Amino acid sequence: MVLLMRYQLPNWPTGPIVMALSIPAVNRFDLADHGVSVTREVPTGLFSIGLPDIDWSHCGTLLTGALALTFVGYSESLAAARSMAVKHGYDIDPNQELIAQGMSCGTAGLVSGFSVNGSLPKTSVADSAGQESQMPSLLNAVLVVMTLLFLASIFQNLPSAALGAWSKPHAKSSPRK
Repeated sequence: MVLLMRYQLPNWPTGPIVMALSIPAVNRFDLADHGVSVTREVPTGLFSIGLPDIDWSHCGTLLTGALALTFVGYSESLAAARSMAVKHGYDIDPNQELIAQGMSCGTAGLVSGFSVNGSLPKTSVADSAGQESQMPSLLNAVLVVMTLLFLASIFQNLPSAALGAWSKPHAKSSPRK
């Protein structure tokens, strides 16, 4: 179905459509009882704030991984910022980028979140879609919080395979013939 939609309806939002159709199909035909892997229980509610509970003997190993993630994440964020700065003619401050990266990753760590960084593909897609402000990012944050608070239970019967529908190539790319 995903492939058919990609070729027949290339500008349609394949991921949300597949998800919207697959959840009722799992419910209607009891597909989870017939071996279809689903997400099951999705945690709801807001996160707790605090330091992670780690054993001090693991700090050396964690520090090595953290430094690697920091360097890779910072370099990707800086590459995205520089490419947009060149394209749109504005200046960036690499030190300010590093401070912002540190603050966002530190905050994510306090709420048991993931390391965050700028992404060249996401930045390019946002730019090509005409994003000129942080409003889409703020809207995304609001939708994530709303989902955590009220909508997470909807996804308990989401087939794991349907998550692959989100890997749609950019809408402007033409399908191979």
